Amino acid sequence: MKTITRTLLAATLVACAPLALAQGAADYPSRTVRVLVPNSPGGPVDTVGRLTAAFLESRFKQPFVVENRQGANSRIATEAMVKSAPDGYTLLVSPPQLYVFEQMTNKEWPFRYERDYTVVSWIAGAGYAIVAANNFAPNNMRELVAWTRANPGKANEGQPAGFNVDFAILRHQLKMGEVTLIRYGGAVPAMQAVMSGDVQYVGTTVLTAMPLEKAGKLKIIAYTGRTRHPLIPQVPTVVESGTDHESGLVITLLAPAGMPADLTNKISAAVSEMTKNADVVAKLNAIGQLPQGLNPAQSLTSLNALAKTYSDAIASGVKMNW
Repeated sequence: MKTITRTLLAATLVACAPLALAQGAADYPSRTVRVLVPNSPGGPVDTVGRLTAAFLESRFKQPFVVENRQGANSRIATEAMVKSAPDGYTLLVSPPQLYVFEQMTNKEWPFRYERDYTVVSWIAGAGYAIVAANNFAPNNMRELVAWTRANPGKANEGQPAGFNVDFAILRHQLKMGEVTLIRYGGAVPAMQAVMSGDVQYVGTTVLTAMPLEKAGKLKIIAYTGRTRHPLIPQVPTVVESGTDHESGLVITLLAPAGMPADLTNKISAAVSEMTKNADVVAKLNAIGQLPQGLNPAQSLTSLNALAKTYSDAIASGVKMNW
């Protein structure tokens, strides 16, 4: 009799679970929401995470608290999100390059975005600025490609952490000549290297490049977004140089797999509203980011396209190491 009672109780709980989640969507949020960020405080990902949390807190009248869980190529933050309940009370703000690239190239990476995440929104994004030493002859991407072909192995490419994957694909698509790759732990030493002439060119954020170019310490020769960046409209894109390549720092909002569609759409709609808010847009532009606010379906389509870019590059023999 006890066994039958327990079985009936378990069946009832399972049957009621979707209803409870659906009811939760209408009342969401009713308590504090955690917003996990896999990066340290102060960078663009953290800044976008905090802007998002602040707007959602204002919009929903409940606390949205940012927690920086950096380390292990975002695995610490991602695991905390994946193992949480799909109820909207644990969200993750992360660049897709981290988790898409890891799942395609790291056999020990345990997560799959198609299986383990609910894609809520493509919050914001922007391409990279390709900057060069002032005494380096090329002034645009076409000239850089031609120079490397004519002088194989003579150009040093600086590689701050996180840029090397996209630039490996770019070199392949443009059929650049051989270059020497020099790794750096961050943007500061890489910028110092290009200004001193230790490297001829490097990729960085638009926000990092602009004041250095204005001070006459380097030059911006290309932008890796599909259309020109409004802060550097005079700089041509790599698409204008004859490639379909598009890359940059994109920032997405994720939740655990299985989050109900109405709850996902509710949060996504609020993010979309945020990306149209003049004050938020100004703050995004101030860090070089452009608002996107894509809905879940659009965001997933963009993620799939990014994964295909990586897959095609790997299949073509491009060596990519994060």
